[in-house]
Order: sequence, then structure tokens, then C-alpha cells
Amino acid sequence: MVQSFEDLSSCPDSGHRQLLGKSESGIVAADEVLSLFGKKQSTARKHYAAFIADGVDQGKRPELVGGGLVRSLIGQVEQAGCAID
Repeated sequence: MVQSFEDLSSCPDSGHRQLLGKSESGIVAADEVLSLFGKKQSTARKHYAAFIADGVDQGKRPELVGGGLVRSLIGQVEQAGCAID
């Protein structure tokens, strides 16, 4: 696990690194993802980096913590109208 946004950018197995154009690892569909941030690749990369940095500034969010199964189970229980302590 990386400790900072900067560490993520230098992690060799990171899809984030690929999206920033620092790697050709091929673990994500970079063109498809970047198309959500702009038409030109250079502009899209800048917008993507800003989007990620804004998210980092939000800090740790409890609703996004936990494994997929845990989060899914909690969501299902809450939708059923049950309270979770």
C-alpha cells in the first residue's frame, strides 16, 4: 500500500501511473478512462490528475472503507430498512 499521492504516481504496478503516461503497463484501458476527462490526451491527463488530487483532499471517507462484500452487505441491509450500529 502506498502512503501518499506521490508514492502512487511512482508505483510501477499502478494503473494511476499508466493514466498519467508514466507507464505502458496495460493494466487499465487508459484511452477509455482518459476520454472521460477530455478529448486531447494531454488535457485529459491534467484533468484526471486534478480529479484524483481533489479526492485525496477529501481524506478518508467512511462510506468508501471496507471490502466490496462488506460494503455491499451493508448497503443491502440499509436498503431493507435495517439499522447498523
